[in-house]
Parts: sequence; structure tokens; C-alpha cells
Amino acid sequence: MNKMQVWAKILMAVLGLYGLLVLLKDMGNSFASFIYVSRIPDFKFTAGIYILLAISLLFVLLLIFVIYQLLFRGDKWSRRLVEDISEEQNRGEIFWLPASYRLAAFVCGILLLYWTLPTITRLCYLWIIYFQHEPDYLQQKMPGDSTLVTIIRLALSVYLLCGAPRFVRWQVRKALSESKKPALYSATTKPAPTPDV
Repeated sequence: MNKMQVWAKILMAVLGLYGLLVLLKDMGNSFASFIYVSRIPDFKFTAGIYILLAISLLFVLLLIFVIYQLLFRGDKWSRRLVEDISEEQNRGEIFWLPASYRLAAFVCGILLLYWTLPTITRLCYLWIIYFQHEPDYLQQKMPGDSTLVTIIRLALSVYLLCGAPRFVRWQVRKALSESKKPALYSATTKPAPTPDV
């Protein structure tokens, strides 16, 4: 394991602990919301409500799985994200550049996933309220507006969790082409002489 893989493993453990805190906070909020919903006078468990509760439970289980992978299998994921340095040197590429972009994309994907999954459980709660037709609450918030944004955030987080391969290739090519261009002014170039008057 090289230095970059060790840093990746440490970062995964930190992200796993952060995810555990997010999960515990969200579980408390979800439980309190469920208690509130079940005390609505005309509340009935319909098939739609069971489906929304199952979706909410599915996303909580997904979050638990991601946290488990980060905490207990972080070395496997760090090796996948950061390749072995000897292979990179054989190809003549700069080792740290694509690895750092992949790692940054993965971290952004995990954070976006952590922020999106609790939103999905809250949206399920709002849709349950919507299906129960509580008139006062319906006038304040309609859940359809933020559902599309949440789906887009979920898709973006999955792309970033995959390491954002197209983005990383594009950024590496761009950075390498920028580094090969001559600078307009550098510390090694001498300024042009001024004419004597």
C-alpha cells in the first residue's frame, strides 16, 4: 500500500464515521416523523404508504451498507480508487493527478449521497402526508418540487462514486496540456531590455 492509498483509507474511515452520525440523526428524525404521521386522526395505512415506507427503509439500508463498506472495507476501495504506483510509472503518467481526481470525485459522491438519502426519507414522509390529504400541511409544501432535484442529486452522487471516469480523463488531459504550454512569464525568463533614451 502506497501513501496515496493510506490517505484514501483514512479518508474513507472519516467519511464512514461522518455517515454514521448522519444516519443516527436521520433515524431519530424519521422515527419522530413517523410517530407524528401515525397520530393524524384519519390516518390509514394504504398500499401507497407501505410502498413509501419500504422505499424509505431501502434507502436507510443502502446508507448502512455504504457506511459498512467505508469503515470495514476501506482498504479495498482505496486500492480500487488509487492504483499501484508501479503500474502508473510503467505507463509514464503522473501518478498522483488521476488518483487525486478520482479520490476527490469519490469523496464528493459520498458526501452528496449522505446529503441525498435523508432527503429521500423526508420526501417519502411528505408524500405520505400528501396521500393522507392533510389540508393545512398541503398548502405549505408540495413534495413534487424537490423530488426531481433529489433524483438528479442521487444520479450525480452515483456517477461521482464511480470515480467520474470521463471527468477525470478530461481533467487529466487538460492539466497535462496546460503544463506543457510555455508560460508567458516565469521566474527563469528575463524581462525584455528597455531602450536607452
